[in-house]
Formats: sequence, structure tokens, C-alpha cells
Amino acid sequence: MKPQPCLSIARQLTLRRLLHHSRVLLHDTKKFTSTSESEMSHFNALASSWWDVNGPQRILHKMNLLRMDFIHDTIMDNLKLNENTDDEVYIPPFNMDLLPKQIKDTINADLEGRRDEILSEANYKVLDVGCGGGILSESMARLSFVEQVKGIDLSSDVLEAAKLHKQKDPILEDKLSYSLMAIEDLPEMKSLTLSPCLRCWNTSTIHRESCARNSACGTHTLEKYINQTEIKEWLEEESGLRESFKVVDTKGCIYLPAYGWKFTSCADVGNYFMAIQRVK
Repeated sequence: MKPQPCLSIARQLTLRRLLHHSRVLLHDTKKFTSTSESEMSHFNALASSWWDVNGPQRILHKMNLLRMDFIHDTIMDNLKLNENTDDEVYIPPFNMDLLPKQIKDTINADLEGRRDEILSEANYKVLDVGCGGGILSESMARLSFVEQVKGIDLSSDVLEAAKLHKQKDPILEDKLSYSLMAIEDLPEMKSLTLSPCLRCWNTSTIHRESCARNSACGTHTLEKYINQTEIKEWLEEESGLRESFKVVDTKGCIYLPAYGWKFTSCADVGNYFMAIQRVK
């Protein structure tokens, strides 16, 4: 019998992930969040330097700026400006750069005014899963249209760092809370069946750790990397998800040492951000 051709790297990584997840499920059939002692030790060790913008998490601090841009733009671009109102604003079906500046500015002012009006009544609630030391959680809690942010993580030391840093800003006191728990332990998740596909949500590129040395060694694991195409395929193929959710936008981003974080035209290169909307 001829030897089988070598599996592609992507296929091998997929098989290794499935085997890893199978071991977790065999260990505890009620838990769907995958973690390990070494991972917890690693992140606990980073707790004391989490908010040092020049420390091991400096690249995460820089990425948060781009991440917030993506979140803000996604929310703004998907607001229904003329829904449930008789006072409609004009939304040009063409590029407004073709218009004279005065007319363009007037239309933009009307659109921004309507967005502000909608967001003032929005009161969004945010769940930050795997919040770490709270870099994203704090940024979201400072948005005027966010009512409440809950950050959850499995690292007790890192959560302690998040709670201590939160105390430095009185604005966050009533808007931001942290809990040591997995996503399936949330009260509102008790009645749901979680897919194993959600257990690993690491969208970091191995290059940043092993080559560029931009993050602490041990932070990223290649076999747990989930490509954005895998998530899209899962939403399409998983029973019931296709009708309930849609991918609104996906953007790739890379870190350039001489520039910083930058969006790319290809979501398959480097890190990526993805917005998924519940449609029913």
C-alpha cells in the first residue's frame, strides 16, 4: 500500500484542535470552555503588568485603539436611521464627495444628529468574554450609549488587576463589573446549548509571538487559532444558526513595527475583527 500523502498544515491543525476539544469534553461533559493549568499560570503571571502600556501587553493596548474603531464604525454603519419615525433624514444613495461642501456638511450634520438621537436611547449592554485585565471592557464602559459592561475571565489574578484599575475611574463604578466564570456559567446561558466551536476564540497570529516578540511568550497557541472562514462556515452549516445570525463585517489587521496596527484588505492575514448580528 502506498503511503498516504501528508495532510495539509491547516488540516493537521484542525484535527489537533478536535482531539484537544474531545479530551476536554471527556474530562467534563458539562463544560465547553477550553483552558489548561499552563494557560492560567501564564495569564496570572501577566496580571501585575497588564496595564503597563510599555510592558508585555503593550501591543494589546495599541490594538485596542483599532478594535474600538471597528466596533464604533460597525455600530454607526448599521443604525436604522429612518426606522420607526415620521421625520426621515435624507440618506444619499451615492458618494457625497460629489456634492458641494456646504450641502455635504448639512447632510452629514443631519445624519450625525439622527445617530446621536438613536444612540441616546440605545443603552447597550456588553459582555466581554475573556476580558483579561479589562482593556476592552473599560473602553466600552466609557461609551455614552453603553449602559452596562460585564467582563468574565478564568484568571483570578488578571481579574484582580482589572478590578483594581477600574477603581481609578469613578465613571466606571456603576457601569462595569467583573466575574470569575466561564461563559456557560452565566445565568442567561443555562438554558442554551453551547457549541464546542465557541470554546476557543483566539484570533492572534503566531508571528507576533515567535518572530516579532511583541507579546509575552506563551500567549498564543497556533493549534487554537480559528480562521475567520471557519466561523463563517460554522454559522452557515450549524443547524439553526444560518437563520438567526449573519456576519455584518470582517476586517483583517496586522502590526507593523514602524507604524502600529493597521487594517488590511484581507481578513485571512494576521489578526481579524468580526461583527456577527442576531437577525431573529
